[in-house]
Amino acid sequence: CWDKNIPIHDNLQALQHNIKEWKFLSFDKVIESKKELMARIGGIQKSMYNGGNLRWLRGLENRLQKELAEILKKEEMMWFQRSRAKWLMDGDRNTRWEWKQTDVTFLILDREIFDMFRMPIEEQEVRKALLSMSPWKAPGPDGYPAGFYQQAWNVVGLSIIDFVRAVWNNPEELNLVNFTNICLIPKVARPEFVNQFRPISLCNTIYKIVSKVMVSRLKKCIPTIVSLFQTGFVPGLPHPMINVIMKGVTSVQTIVKWNGICADYFRPTRGIRQGDPISPYLFVMGMDKLSHLICHAVNQGEWKPIKVGRNGPVISHLMFADDLLLFGQAKVLQMQCVMRILDEFCTLSGQHGGWFVREIPWSSIDRTSAQKS
Repeated sequence: CWDKNIPIHDNLQALQHNIKEWKFLSFDKVIESKKELMARIGGIQKSMYNGGNLRWLRGLENRLQKELAEILKKEEMMWFQRSRAKWLMDGDRNTRWEWKQTDVTFLILDREIFDMFRMPIEEQEVRKALLSMSPWKAPGPDGYPAGFYQQAWNVVGLSIIDFVRAVWNNPEELNLVNFTNICLIPKVARPEFVNQFRPISLCNTIYKIVSKVMVSRLKKCIPTIVSLFQTGFVPGLPHPMINVIMKGVTSVQTIVKWNGICADYFRPTRGIRQGDPISPYLFVMGMDKLSHLICHAVNQGEWKPIKVGRNGPVISHLMFADDLLLFGQAKVLQMQCVMRILDEFCTLSGQHGGWFVREIPWSSIDRTSAQKS
């Protein structure tokens, strides 16, 4: 039922229809079949106990036991597909990034890296991206986990490669697969507000393959694109790469899934989502601007960072994934400088600070009056 001469999304839709029919015939009656077989086996064993034809009954029981084993195997697979609790509770983990202070330096993208971004998509890139995925994690709206494509690579591989290459040449193709389910995971025992849920985005596997191919190329130049202390953007990223990235974050269509019930699709105002392989890298590159603003304030003498030891380095800020540590003198003017920079960054990026979880630790040598100020 897989036609290599038609686009992959058309093949997936046709296959989805066939799978639904197969599911109805193979799985929907699993529970009833199991109960029926167990009842028949129980009746046979009762007849054997009452002195029936033992030879014939044993043969019949063995045959029914084999049928029951097949039914139990199907039931196990059915519940395995439905059990996503562990992954949903853990979620996808963002890469950890630890930053150290360096001088403000503006880097330039090497010609070799620039050309690498423009190279055609190779089969090995696509296959490596697919094989790096966990096979049976919860799938996106189309219902196909990575394990399906991994095990059926000989059949569907060429279609996947053609689609990724088509996206590279025409990012508009992403509109066909860029759909996301959002599952809301409670952070507390009895959530009452929306911010007490953690949204996990379940992207279609085909989209994640495209995203991982971009990540594999982007990782090779992260040290060039972003300095160790995130002090400035690097010009020169090829337009084809930019177009694919921007299409990925601007064409998202999302549906919220609650207790197994799906709401209507909507377009979020921000397309960076946890669950998309490229999102952690885009987040780090976006936070690059905040480092630039802070370092500029330090160089101008407006921000007074702390010094680690008498001859140690000065530290103004550290970034760790989506957490931010700011260091400065305990003075009103310093706090005003910090808030001004954060407000400017929020205006530029559209982000909002999580002020409800902020904490200000004080050094033991600070006076009480300084802390109150």
